[in-house]
Amino acid sequence: MKKYNLADFVFGAILFAIIIVMAFVPSVGYIPIIPGVAYATLLHIPVLIGAIFLGWKWGLALGLTFGITSMIQAFIMMGPANAPFTNPLVSVLPRALIGVLAPFMFKWLTKAFKGKEKLALFFTFGIMTIIHTVIVLTLLYGAIKTGHYYTKTVEDIAETTFEKVVFAILSWNSLAEIVLAVLIGPAIYIPLDQVRKKRNHKLEEQV
Repeated sequence: MKKYNLADFVFGAILFAIIIVMAFVPSVGYIPIIPGVAYATLLHIPVLIGAIFLGWKWGLALGLTFGITSMIQAFIMMGPANAPFTNPLVSVLPRALIGVLAPFMFKWLTKAFKGKEKLALFFTFGIMTIIHTVIVLTLLYGAIKTGHYYTKTVEDIAETTFEKVVFAILSWNSLAEIVLAVLIGPAIYIPLDQVRKKRNHKLEEQV
């Protein structure tokens, strides 16, 4: 059992490092769709991979890491589109939630698809990305309407039509993030899962 936990810990630590690198290296974790306005994030992908692979506790920790780095980025790259993400309810909460929900969604879909894990995996990445987007947009709207965020230039957001920001995120980011998650997530997860199953089988034979 200790060997299993050690391997999981190492993999989880690697995912933590990947999230941090992706968050702060330009154009790695956030791909510009409309520069200065809309960015498609890839950071939810390692969160979902870790959550499905290691369970909801790791998913929560990885989601919090994603959210906290997102909040830090909002303070560093202050602007009309980023300012609401200084509110942890916008930047941290949705990322923590998808980390917790993802493994349960995967298990439920695997049952619904009668054990077809690969199919369940594709749907899990797609659905969880949609859920993430909906939660972020809802809380983003609330933060802007109530003014619960930090910004040096409050007038900038007041003068910027919120609809433009929302529709840019909704039409470009959401589509890009769903497609990227469905293509990249399973492509990484499936071979990792195969390696884990082989490793576990060898460990069981040694017992």
